[in-house]
Amino acid sequence: MGKTAVAEYVDYATIHGVERIKNSPFAALKITWLIALCASLGMITWQVVMLYQKYDSHPVSTSIEMKTVKKMKFPTIVICNTNPIQYHSFPYTSPLEDPLNEAAAKYSIDREMFESNDSLFTYNYTDFDKIKVPTDFDADIMVNTAEKFKMRLSNLSESELKEFSQPYDTFVLSCTFAGKSCSQSAIGSDSTFRTYDYGLCFVFDPTKQDGISPSGEVSSSGQRYGLELLLNVDQFESVPFVTSSSGVVIAPLYDVGEYLDANAGVFVPTGFQADIAVSKTVTERVPGKNNESPMCDVISNASVYDCLRQCRQENIALRCGCYQQVYLFNKVKDDTDFNETFDDETRNRACLSDEDYVCIIKALDEFTNSTPSECKCISPCREEVYTQDITLISWPTEKYLPILRRIITAKLQTGNIGFDRNQIRDNFLLVRVYLKTLSYEVIKESYAYEIVNFVSDIGGQLGLWAGFSVLSILEIMELVFLLVTKKDNQTGPEKTGSREKPHAQRKRR
Repeated sequence: MGKTAVAEYVDYATIHGVERIKNSPFAALKITWLIALCASLGMITWQVVMLYQKYDSHPVSTSIEMKTVKKMKFPTIVICNTNPIQYHSFPYTSPLEDPLNEAAAKYSIDREMFESNDSLFTYNYTDFDKIKVPTDFDADIMVNTAEKFKMRLSNLSESELKEFSQPYDTFVLSCTFAGKSCSQSAIGSDSTFRTYDYGLCFVFDPTKQDGISPSGEVSSSGQRYGLELLLNVDQFESVPFVTSSSGVVIAPLYDVGEYLDANAGVFVPTGFQADIAVSKTVTERVPGKNNESPMCDVISNASVYDCLRQCRQENIALRCGCYQQVYLFNKVKDDTDFNETFDDETRNRACLSDEDYVCIIKALDEFTNSTPSECKCISPCREEVYTQDITLISWPTEKYLPILRRIITAKLQTGNIGFDRNQIRDNFLLVRVYLKTLSYEVIKESYAYEIVNFVSDIGGQLGLWAGFSVLSILEIMELVFLLVTKKDNQTGPEKTGSREKPHAQRKRR
């Protein structure tokens, strides 16, 4: 009976080739159809495995769209002088003097020349050029001396750094937002952000500016509705061997983290008016299906830059037994994980010696080639960033000079400044930061291959190679049902017949 059920199934099966295996008139054709059917089933198996691997990898597709809103959050603006500290503010006994004295001795430069108010561009270098110096110039002055100086700068307390830094009133001579004076709560001497490269920076917080919503949103774009800053970098206070350029760093940020990513900002030189048009970009990522190894961070909003900087600092602390940016580690000394990771000596020592510096350079060199495996940094699942388009215009014009002098005289509390055209352009600049438009770009990730796609592709492969469909599955289920049912029917009569046979024999007698 089982064979009968199979034979019946073969006659009506919709799977291609099954009926031909039974009904082909020649054995060679039956064998050919059997081989073809087995090959098709093999291809189906291989294709299904490949499709599952694709589904299990959770591929992602990216779409880009533009959205326009009625109001947009104005970015937080970080303003840094490229000169990290005022040269004449710290005493000669300060540890900050050590790398400067070392560089001056190595290259036979008398530091007294930096004390004069006269321009070094017009300095008489006749005797200076007669002094013979080593010809093996390396990156010492431009890199090593600056890094050693910043290491010591990092070890200063908050009060010391503020004492040695340029005061807000002499750095920011004028600040307006949307044509109104900046609020003291929005930017001032207390709204600071400490950085390793630029010392103490100032922060404009739009959420604290009078006249706009507490969320910092504005309903108009363009220069009229932006931030305007008149800045004085005071080149006379530039640190020799450390500061090689004059200007500021302007960084429009969605949120200020532990570290300042200089790549997120723009460098603006003195002697120019800089118009910085800011555009917003929102990136929405998917975390993936693997909870142990997510593709983005659902919890934290910290950028990859902040994570890598933190990882580098911890790597330096473990290898060198000291902190390069010690002011950051002072904030986490009470953290349990921090205390379990670092010993007592490391938790209380800043990197200051030449041996520490050599160790730091070796540790950082490893990050140049590859990122250590313990640095597991991933992007946040939602990230808002601002990109900038900068336009530089020669500044100031001759007719603007009287106004500028009035501002400088009032803010710097000096009499006859005596600045000529070059001195003004060497020290001052005008910066305007504004929203370019109220439209922003959304970069959105989504899963490109879901379970629906997986099932559909399996169905396509089954149909392509064997004519298999959902109805074919019902046919197979029916075949199994018939085999089971007919087996039970066949077993029942046998038992009944064995009981009735003796009775029939008795009747014939």
